[in-house]
Amino acid sequence: MFNMKQPAWRHPRFRYEHAGIIHVIRLSAAILVSQIIAATLHESHAVWMSVTIIVVMGALPHTGSIIAKARQRAVGTTIGALAGIGVILVGRHSPWLAEALIVALTALAACKAIGKAGYTALAAAITLAIVAMSGSLEDGAWRFLYVIAGVGISVVFALLIPARAREHWYFLLSDNIRDMAFLFRRANRGEGPEMGITDAVIKRIVIQRGLLSAAANESGLDAPSLHDIMRRQRAILNTIELMAGQDVEEGAVSVKVADARQAEASVALHFARLGAKVGLTIVGFGNEYGQTDSPQKCWLLGCLARQLEGLDAAMDSVTPALAGRRAR
Repeated sequence: MFNMKQPAWRHPRFRYEHAGIIHVIRLSAAILVSQIIAATLHESHAVWMSVTIIVVMGALPHTGSIIAKARQRAVGTTIGALAGIGVILVGRHSPWLAEALIVALTALAACKAIGKAGYTALAAAITLAIVAMSGSLEDGAWRFLYVIAGVGISVVFALLIPARAREHWYFLLSDNIRDMAFLFRRANRGEGPEMGITDAVIKRIVIQRGLLSAAANESGLDAPSLHDIMRRQRAILNTIELMAGQDVEEGAVSVKVADARQAEASVALHFARLGAKVGLTIVGFGNEYGQTDSPQKCWLLGCLARQLEGLDAAMDSVTPALAGRRAR
């Protein structure tokens, strides 16, 4: 797991809890560096450094996503600049052929833009249009150089102040396990649901869904494995909500109290095991909390025990990779 002895500000948990502030600082610092370079060079095309940094880093707080987009931007800009320079050279001999090439290449980029290499194709088309329509080889060369410089600055700051999607996904899972254990305690005592915490768990699952691809790439896991963890979290939360509301038809189930006690012990065990896997100590469970006179609740306890057992097993190969033991 993560090294807990390092300074708090260097710990991944700190980066998770202050992700927004870190993103703002990192982006601002990168823009500042680009502005200093531009002011030093006194070159009008230097604005493309700042534009590139904003495009690459602006909406992406995680290092892996920034590097991936930076790579796409660099490749797309290179292709577009070379194509634009080629169009300019052709245009010196046949303007109409150059115009036809711009249309054809833009159409090709549009086809690729709706596929897997969408952003690369889009960057290529934009660069092609700017370079070719400027009609200047010098403008094309400067734009290419400053875009590549902006890409380089983005990658440097993404690595200097890292924020990894796999770590973010891991801590979202950790917080959900903690909160679901709390919700179970309430339901097991016969208390009503805590909607604020329930909504927080659901919100984290939604965030996990948005981070799914980036977390899978950074950790070396396959996306279906992470999706399965999300699905199991949602199922566990649903069962706990049913326990709190007892929304099971009366007489629909029949479970012995002894079996319910065993299921309750199993739930406590699996919550403790899950907590240990994500660095939490979950205690406070026990039969004294249970009011197992309801057949419905007995049945739900059994369902919850099986769901937690499934999540426990599914996390065996996932959490080490998310925590960085086998990350690529």
